[in-house]
Amino acid sequence: MTDFPAHTLVNVPDHVFLKGRCQVIVRIDKTSPIKKITTHYKKRLHCFQASHEILKHTASLESLADYKIRITLKASGLAAITDHEELLRQTRPVFLVPLDKNTIKCINFATGLNFPVHIVAETSSDKNRVLKKVLEFYLHNPLLTVPIEPLHTLIQTTARGAGFNLWDTELENWKSDFFVSDRLRVSLSGRWLDQKKSYGDTTDTWKKITASKLYQHHANYKQNLFKQKSPCVFCPHLAPCGAYLRALKPDKPCEHWKETFKKLEAEGLKAKKLIKKYEAQETL
Repeated sequence: MTDFPAHTLVNVPDHVFLKGRCQVIVRIDKTSPIKKITTHYKKRLHCFQASHEILKHTASLESLADYKIRITLKASGLAAITDHEELLRQTRPVFLVPLDKNTIKCINFATGLNFPVHIVAETSSDKNRVLKKVLEFYLHNPLLTVPIEPLHTLIQTTARGAGFNLWDTELENWKSDFFVSDRLRVSLSGRWLDQKKSYGDTTDTWKKITASKLYQHHANYKQNLFKQKSPCVFCPHLAPCGAYLRALKPDKPCEHWKETFKKLEAEGLKAKKLIKKYEAQETL
């Protein structure tokens, strides 16, 4: 089995038990052997990941107490949050919310209970301009006390020069992030495997994985953007995006994100000026 190094974070199904020193995200459902998973990985367990169906199962939530879990949230799962709110507070949930007609409803509900959310950046289009509404909610809701990612990290990057982009926030940093499918195929993430693009499988050595054509494609991706004179190179928002949005489909529409980046960068610069002003006052 592939020996993933200590600096890597590997997303695996619940029946795969990696050895070594890597950190893991384990995808689970109501039948998953939580005790076996936590015993095997111990401190190497970064978090769990599950669909909104997990919210309907009291026993599963009880077994996840004190652990971080990423839960895909749909409008049909909101009632279950109310039913199991006390149990959820014993875990450390982050709700993953896709861009669709129910996005604002889901975000408002989850953040209203002080649960952090993460917008799924990989969305084909935004015909209803939902992302703009999310941004306004994030920037101007005085009652918001928890982060909405990736907006929170991206505005922090502009304000503090942290250097993160969508590849980082969406857990697709080619140097550290890996995804293992139910059939043991290895890739950067689920969206790459959906397009049948992989590094190999878990029977391959680490050397073979990193020598694969797709891995080398990711390693040289930014450099090749400039060599090929990709339109992304001339985009003013290359820094926060990193050409993440068009990595699989070069002609994919991304205007909704361009508008968001522009607004985030403007707000981030305002914050940067305030930080400098505050720091100057502190030194007096």
